[in-house]
Amino acid sequence: MEDENETMDKSEWFFPHNLKKIEGRPPIYSQNRQELCEALPYFRSYQSGCYVSDQRATGYLLDGFPAPRDVFEDSGRVVISHAGGGSIISRLEGSKAPKLTLARSQDRESAPVRELLKCKHECVPVALIAGVKYAGMPWIRKYDSVRYAVLGHYLVTHSWPELESIGEPSNVRRFRFKFRFQWVSSQGDPWWLSDLEEYFKSMKPQSANACGRLSPSLSDDKRHQATSKMDGEPNSINRIDSSDRDMMELSDEEPVTYQCNACGRHSLNIYKDCWMCLNETCIHFFRTNESNGPSQTEEKMHYVWWFLKHQQSFETETRVPFSLTPKTLQKLRGTQLEFEANQEPKTGFYCSSCGRLSIRIYWGSLVCSNEECQVGPFVVIGCGIKCAHGPSLSTLANLERNT
Repeated sequence: MEDENETMDKSEWFFPHNLKKIEGRPPIYSQNRQELCEALPYFRSYQSGCYVSDQRATGYLLDGFPAPRDVFEDSGRVVISHAGGGSIISRLEGSKAPKLTLARSQDRESAPVRELLKCKHECVPVALIAGVKYAGMPWIRKYDSVRYAVLGHYLVTHSWPELESIGEPSNVRRFRFKFRFQWVSSQGDPWWLSDLEEYFKSMKPQSANACGRLSPSLSDDKRHQATSKMDGEPNSINRIDSSDRDMMELSDEEPVTYQCNACGRHSLNIYKDCWMCLNETCIHFFRTNESNGPSQTEEKMHYVWWFLKHQQSFETETRVPFSLTPKTLQKLRGTQLEFEANQEPKTGFYCSSCGRLSIRIYWGSLVCSNEECQVGPFVVIGCGIKCAHGPSLSTLANLERNT
């Protein structure tokens, strides 16, 4: 087991490849979770949204049930999401839509939180993946057969706990850990920018900012209006003096840190119109500087402007430890493969001609799951035994000649 205090060796890291659409579709996608998990070595989690390997998070899934203040901003170059487990799906009284609520408080020692924090401290990029239920990228739904799409490499730049109210009245409060992910700029531009532009052109002007909890960004001159529009209007703080106004104007444009009088720790000012201590062990945790008790308006809070924009100063690493593209169908063509009982069971692969992730169905051949793919549909592999299942060799030969 790796020593927790050991610094990660980055000598073999490399600059990432710029992912681009393939024939108008996402560059790496799958139709179901099994394809995703069997083909991607950096995300083999069939249930959890965060995959951990070698004591570090390598893949993170964005899908349904967002938490308060989960956002997709700066055209997807900044993503804020939650991790830590302990959530359940429930239906609050009077509400038809299910909601993700915390059954218990999260803590820093849970595997997803601990390993994401390690990625933050060591500047290790994480691969982000989006599902069709992810509200930040509604245009993914327009693609047939696309259930999940790989976005790219992101750095974990910030993490902090929030206090979340449970039920009505809000008498139960639990901790939820949030993470800010930032696009690694050495990848070039995100592959979905044309989708985002098309999406906003298709929307009516009056609904352009009505994307709910996760609102994709518009142009720079629009972002001040659209940034992090959460569950209500920005909350107002009573009795704001001139020094507080100066603090808010400054902190909205650049990072500002304040020290808590109770615990002595410094916390970044990331919420508009207020600063709060973000040390979960402090008696003043998540209280506004105008309140003696827990903030009563956490559902209405939203982030300051600079926090939702890609910050070059936060990009402490431009190289990546692994490629987003897994082993390809094309490179496996004609390869002698032996599959024995003691081998790694994940036998998915990637088609570089269409972008589809597939699982291995036949023992003696590999088949791209995309029926419209123009690549020869079957690739013969040596399996070491007589193949009792799958197309016959004569059928394979005929198919190869016809493609």
